[in-house]
Amino acid sequence: MDRPTIIYAADQTRTGRDPTRLAFLAKRGHLVRIRHGAYVLKEQWELLSEQQKYGLKADALARFVKSEPEFCGFSAAMLWGLPLLNIPHELHILSNAPRRGRSRNGVQTHYAALTGNISKLSGYQLTDKARTAIELSLELPFIESVGIMDAARRPTWSKPVDNWSAWTESLPRGFPVSVAELISLAESLPTAASRKRAQFVIEFSSPLAESLGESISRAQMHLERFPPPTLQNVFTTASGRRFRPDFYWKEAGLVGEFDGKEKYLRQDWSGGQSPGDRVFAEKRREDALRSMGLKVVRWTWAEAISRPRLRKCLLDAGLEPA
Repeated sequence: MDRPTIIYAADQTRTGRDPTRLAFLAKRGHLVRIRHGAYVLKEQWELLSEQQKYGLKADALARFVKSEPEFCGFSAAMLWGLPLLNIPHELHILSNAPRRGRSRNGVQTHYAALTGNISKLSGYQLTDKARTAIELSLELPFIESVGIMDAARRPTWSKPVDNWSAWTESLPRGFPVSVAELISLAESLPTAASRKRAQFVIEFSSPLAESLGESISRAQMHLERFPPPTLQNVFTTASGRRFRPDFYWKEAGLVGEFDGKEKYLRQDWSGGQSPGDRVFAEKRREDALRSMGLKVVRWTWAEAISRPRLRKCLLDAGLEPA
């Protein structure tokens, strides 16, 4: 949907209206208060995705602070289209004050070890893609930090037209970040432990992973000591059809597929097919791979986020840990 209008109490005062009426309407359920002095019509708010609600809160924050906020961490990741398992509850911004970060009124303020590397995207100031990926690699669990780093390196380009579309698109934005750029930034981290952790995630990452589910699955495989798979290996059948499964273990004669619901439901991935057509196409694809003598194993989010369940899935398919 189109971007809802944020109603500001300060604007009511400037036009001779009573700003306290907004709070009254919010209590009556007609408006939703998104931060102090900022409201949205309830019927519009309820139509928004969680990502869009987060974006409106970011816009409201920018209106109230004295200087333009510099978004970082989870907020910057969302603007860059880097995938997160969950939408954050708070906005994350940088502070120049040399003190520990603090949380107040839905805003988490950070005093970061890294400096510089600030970009402009869709009207927002934020840490650039490389810095965002490095900082989150230190904060997130390994499986999630791999998803961020994979996406930062992925050669996908999606340029939002305005600041509202930045909160409605899910693909990574901006040019892919090179390994050299990431390593250089990681080397500037202040402690040996942080440098080691960031460098490991960088070296483990791959631009060939095409979704967060694939990235998390591969990280779980590593933790469970399964042999590393080849990503997006191309197979050509006798009839000339080409297939590119997510994972391939040559010695085991096994291909693996992560089945996220996006594969079947997202219209921008559909190629004009209905969800039913896509399910049928996946079945034909699997049959073609099996006809080449390959075994096929599939799993969903339920297995990807659970090490024991993914381990059992791969063991049942005949894959052995190292």
